Amino acid sequence: MQNENLSILAVNPGSRYVGVAIFQGVDLYDWRVRTVSARSMEAKAAAVTGLLAGIIDRYDINMLAVKKIHPSRSSKNLEHIVGKIRGLARKQDVDFRELTIGDVERRIDSEPIGNKRLLMDKVAARYPDLYLELEREKRNKNPYLVRMFEAVALGVACLQETDMPRRKVGQKK
Repeated sequence: MQNENLSILAVNPGSRYVGVAIFQGVDLYDWRVRTVSARSMEAKAAAVTGLLAGIIDRYDINMLAVKKIHPSRSSKNLEHIVGKIRGLARKQDVDFRELTIGDVERRIDSEPIGNKRLLMDKVAARYPDLYLELEREKRNKNPYLVRMFEAVALGVACLQETDMPRRKVGQKK
């Protein structure tokens, strides 16, 4: 795959909140947490895949990176959603990558990162535009934006595989 044409959609899946990050080449183009308001599991899966399908089409995504869920720390519902995302990648003919947080940490730093707060710090250090969200998340009593930071970290881990030179957000080619 040509580095210049690489477009990554990184996803931290959830049945209530979904963290997404969009990379165009090495540029972090968009990042956010989306709320899934559907009630039934089929409606949630349809909402998540509909959201992702729209992003894939809009941004000409050619790689979909998803946080691999831990079987003992997740529900059958979340496994169902991830299965639907995997099916969407096949249907859209998008390269699908599923990475554990451990895989992500090893690709971002040679030393073990150890916790989500430190991972968020590493991500914000690479993409300074995330610093305000990082400070806001540190003040939150209940973690919310961590989902988005993990999605950005997934995208960074995929970029590490491609050996692309890293640029800061907004830096011109």
